[in-house]
Amino acid sequence: MTQKRLCSAKRNDYISAAEDSKSGGFNGRAASIPEFTLFEPEKVWAYEVGLRSEWFDQRLRFNATAYYSKDFQIQLNKSTTDPQTGLPVASTTSIKAEFSATIATHRSSRRLPMDC
Repeated sequence: MTQKRLCSAKRNDYISAAEDSKSGGFNGRAASIPEFTLFEPEKVWAYEVGLRSEWFDQRLRFNATAYYSKDFQIQLNKSTTDPQTGLPVASTTSIKAEFSATIATHRSSRRLPMDC
């Protein structure tokens, strides 16, 4: 007698963290000495946690990912003489989920009559 599990799962869990930056600089459009200012580099930390899974002989698929990022010294472009000022800290959070199911494993070759 062969035993078959009804709910066997194939899973792939993952987590990642990354740091990135955008260099600082100076106001190149300054019209006077007081407007000639330096600005700090922009930095971001990004985190991602996810799950990829298949169930019931690959007939059911569920994927989910959560994202979070925290930005420091955000550089904003403005059309004034001081183009590079911004917020000290901001964060972004998002979630993505995907679900799919296969109802039938094969198609019938029998043709249905077409009445017009």
